[in-house]
This record gives sequence, C-alpha cells and structure tokens, in this order.
Amino acid sequence: MRALGLVLAMWMAALPVCADEELTTAQGLKYLLHLPSSYDEDEGAPLIVCLHGRGSSARNEFGMWKGQGRGAILAAPDAPNPGEWNFDKDLKPVVQLTLALQKKYQPTYTLVGGFSRGGYFSHYLGLRNPRVYQGIVAFVASCQFEPPRTPEAKALAVFVANGDQDEMTPLKHAHATVQKFRAAGYPHFKYFEMKGVGHSVSGEAWDECWTFIDKVVAKPREAARLYDRAKAAADAKQNEEALELLEELLANYADAPAAAKAKELKQRLEAAGK
Repeated sequence: MRALGLVLAMWMAALPVCADEELTTAQGLKYLLHLPSSYDEDEGAPLIVCLHGRGSSARNEFGMWKGQGRGAILAAPDAPNPGEWNFDKDLKPVVQLTLALQKKYQPTYTLVGGFSRGGYFSHYLGLRNPRVYQGIVAFVASCQFEPPRTPEAKALAVFVANGDQDEMTPLKHAHATVQKFRAAGYPHFKYFEMKGVGHSVSGEAWDECWTFIDKVVAKPREAARLYDRAKAAADAKQNEEALELLEELLANYADAPAAAKAKELKQRLEAAGK
C-alpha cells in the first residue's frame, strides 16, 4: 500500500489543471485528459475513463465522448500494446490512473466506458473494481464472464447497447450478456438495442445512456451530496444554510433515496426555529 501511495503521489504532481493534454503516467501509460471549461472545484464534475476499441486509439475514443458535451472530466488511455487491451496486464495501470484522478479532482461520480474491445475491457475493469467505479457503459461489447454477485458489484449501474445489424458483436452475444446480468440480479442494468445499426453508436443510444446514468447514478449521488452538506451546516448551527440546501434537494431530487432523510432533517430544523 505504501508503494502504491508513492506511485500515486508522483502522478499527482504531474496531473494538470488545464483543459486538454497528452500525458504519461509514471509507469508509462499514455492518456489524454480533458478538463471542461465549466469545471468548478467546489461543485465538482463526473469523471469518465474512456477505453478505445481494437485497432483504434485514445484520440478516437476521446473525441467520441468529448462530443457528448456532458461537462465531464475525461481520461482516455492508450492501450500499451498498440490498439489492443490486455485485460489482466492493463487493469492495474488504468485503475491507478483512475484513483489518481479521483484524488485530485474529487469527481461527483466515476464511470468507465468503452467501444467494442474497450467495452469488453470496461466490463472487466468495472466489475472487478466496484468501489472505484459507479457505472459501466459498454457500446457494442458483450460481457465475457459471469458478473460477480457481491453487493458492491450489484450496486453498479451497467448500460449496454448493441446494434441489431452488428456482425462484429452479434446480437446473440448481446442477448447472452443481458441474461447474465439479469440472472445475477443486477437491479441497475439497462440494455438498449439499436435498430438498423451495425458496429457503431447511434444518437438514440447516447440519449438512452445519459437518461439512465442521470437517473441511477448522477441524481442520487447529487442528492446525497446536498444532504451531507446540509447535515454539516445543521451540525454547525447554520440552520438557514442547511434549510436552503434541503429545499434544493427536495425540489430537484424528490425521488432520490436521500429525500426521506432530507424531509426529516428539514422538519426538525423548522420545528427548532419556531
């Protein structure tokens, strides 16, 4: 653990605070980093680790995700073996990069997502590190193993999209993936089938992806963050600030799990102020 801490510390010193850069970690993993112009240190932003497909590159994957305009921090590593991910060998370097970026930017949530071979690796990376990532996005990529049935893994949000005309990732593989996640009891699993689409990603699939991620990951975590801030303000006897935060939470995230606690705290603070 001490050695890992030293490695992360060295990376931290090299991590930038600007928009787009080509960088290399201390262990030689090359990656592209995008920090959106809207990024605010106090408000935070999501972090998305983007994994390219076989024969592609970080730059291609980077451009695809950057075009979504989600206001997210993007990190797109290049496979050490040109155009090809070695799942066992490359898992640790990508996880270490993710941890370093999380430490520096404190993202609101972290996704790992990829296209084709990068999507296969996204399944592998996310399901084996459910405490590092909150969600997996796999475009035209099936899951080649049985998903873990641990509570941590089953808490992940998993989005999978496949084209019904895809010859590289046939529908039978996509349907087998659906069966695996459903049999394993993943409550936050979403499959979207792209009609008339081959080995690519449609605009409709992107829309379905973000609707799902917003509902299952972004909104619950933002509600929880607001509640934590309100609770801290209440504990510091800053009741007016706490009530403002609670009202924001209840107005925007009434269906989130944190809403019940927020109502209770709000009632308590209002009763104390009478």
